[in-house]
Amino acid sequence: MRIGFLNDKYLLGGREKVTCDMIRGMQSINPDIKFFIITALYKDYNLLGGAELVFLPKDIKMKKLEGMISVVNTIKKLCLDVLIIPIDPAPGLTPYIKNELPKLKLIIQYHSRPMWQVFNKTYNSFFRKLRERIFHTYTRRYLNRIKEECHYADAVTCLCDTFTQQVQRLIGNKYDALKVHTMYNPLDIPICAPINRKKEVIYVGRLSIPDKRVDRLMRIWQPIEAKHPDWRLKIIGIGEAEPFMRQQAKDMNLKNVEFCGYSSDPSVYYKSASILCLTSDYEGWPLVIAEGLACGILPIAMNCSPGINELLSDSRGILIPAGNEQKFSEELDRSISNGFVSSNPKDFLTKLSTERVCNNWIRLLYSINI
Repeated sequence: MRIGFLNDKYLLGGREKVTCDMIRGMQSINPDIKFFIITALYKDYNLLGGAELVFLPKDIKMKKLEGMISVVNTIKKLCLDVLIIPIDPAPGLTPYIKNELPKLKLIIQYHSRPMWQVFNKTYNSFFRKLRERIFHTYTRRYLNRIKEECHYADAVTCLCDTFTQQVQRLIGNKYDALKVHTMYNPLDIPICAPINRKKEVIYVGRLSIPDKRVDRLMRIWQPIEAKHPDWRLKIIGIGEAEPFMRQQAKDMNLKNVEFCGYSSDPSVYYKSASILCLTSDYEGWPLVIAEGLACGILPIAMNCSPGINELLSDSRGILIPAGNEQKFSEELDRSISNGFVSSNPKDFLTKLSTERVCNNWIRLLYSINI
């Protein structure tokens, strides 16, 4: 079996990490599967997982015909049996691929909450928000995209049951709805006991503002540092918002904030820290929370998506009303001042194990008649 993952760019982030873990996990189950990562842009962060790297033209635009032709020619050259698309496909791409290659099995892998693009388009734009409120411009646009993708795909995967049900309702077509499956991101960090914890709060992830809202971290941390000067905030990750955050820390005269950069093994930080913070405006299924739970850390997160709600329900962590920075700071202070109970919810984490998730992927591949 020959499987390709189609990307416009393959750089550094949760999607690339998940792809790498999937490839490693499925190859351990079936070594005969050959994997390819197809991309126009790549940086070497050791996230190939044993797959062969195949380049598209650097200036490719998949929404244009010449870009679609290039993708199809690459698929033909590689003799792929399956193409997995873990990115937001360009409009018209999925029907073009299926029309040109009807025997190819096509899987759309949604890595965020359904219709996330509507929020992304209207964030911080009064006129776009107004247009959406009056004409539902972006809702209609991306609803049509979802319907197109699900119609031409042989299978569609979502990050949790709630997302799966949402996509099925959005499609409104019973036949296409049967193609939609829940497929968790694989968790490759072994469960460990929470011992020898340091007085550290950590953030792990991409440093960006529109979605991750890392600008909130410093405002939340400011009263914590004043009250608990023996605690530190460690920020693990890189991104376009880093210069802004460094300036924030300087302007607020914060002394106990450390920028640790990118880490290929964040478990080192999970195992020593006490609390994990996530301040996003929207998320899909943040793998950092599952990784933190496996290492016995206490996650505190904005309740901005059903994925986070599912991860932290049943007292697995602390959920903060979306956008409420004051409440976040209060709960963080309470957890530090009064102590907290961290746990390893083994039954919950077992269903996220790389072995189980990748076995589910193998079953899905054979269910679409590979």
